[in-house]
Amino acid sequence: MNKRIKELIEQATVEVRSHGAFGELERYSELDPEKFAELIVREAIQVCLSQRDPANLNYKPSERFAEAIKQHFRIY
Repeated sequence: MNKRIKELIEQATVEVRSHGAFGELERYSELDPEKFAELIVREAIQVCLSQRDPANLNYKPSERFAEAIKQHFRIY
């Protein structure tokens, strides 16, 4: 698995606390799928923005792509 994906999984893992069958407090970690998806989308936006063409400062398709991704996934 890609190192960056592993880092995103780690960032999206949350600690969960619950009461067990005998009332004892249990703690465990689980992946928050919504947070993981959001982190991946944000990473994709950053990749788009890093692809700007410095030779043509007036034409920035990477910004349009990044904005389209934000709107599509409703990330603001």
